Amino acid sequence: MKSVIITEIKSTKKGRHALFCGDGYLFSVEDRVFEEFSLCPGMKLEGDTFEALFKEADRHPAHSKAIRLLSIRAHSEKELCEKLMAVYDRFTSEQVVSEMALLGYVDDKAYAEDCVRHVIARKGMSERAAEQYLRKRGIDGETAALVLSGYGGGEMKRIGDLIEKSYAERLKLPNGRPSVHAALARRGFSGSDIRRALDEFLSDEEE
Repeated sequence: MKSVIITEIKSTKKGRHALFCGDGYLFSVEDRVFEEFSLCPGMKLEGDTFEALFKEADRHPAHSKAIRLLSIRAHSEKELCEKLMAVYDRFTSEQVVSEMALLGYVDDKAYAEDCVRHVIARKGMSERAAEQYLRKRGIDGETAALVLSGYGGGEMKRIGDLIEKSYAERLKLPNGRPSVHAALARRGFSGSDIRRALDEFLSDEEE
């Protein structure tokens, strides 16, 4: 868990104490918690202290919903925010997502890497299809490109692996090549790469 330094404390209209750090709003606490932890600007919160304070803070219902969503599966920041906004206003949703990010509960890069390991690689997606998959889940282009930079050893290798694993027997059937070509195209691979990979595979088979 990240450590934070309290940079500012503001009194809210509901009589609570809103805590801020360098990254913005953290959360608010009631008088009892404020006094128990002797909170003040410049105070460093880390480890057990941060965890204890976090558990003591009364949460907005949106916070509880975010925790429930994240307990089911990981989310990108955008994805989590959109789900919260289906119930709560934008300001509350964005504040809760910022808090989850600060606590390390949401991490777009780690989420994208998890998608590559458990979904994209397993489905044998092309790099283009993989990027579209990540973008639909709220991952920005720069992060998607970074995570996919070492994905699978290149398009030709991915196509070759897929042909060998899933389509080798189909290629032996009448009209097998057009059928396999269409199947690979649906995965997002380019026509030129598919043709080249099929030529190489069939050439190796003949040898």
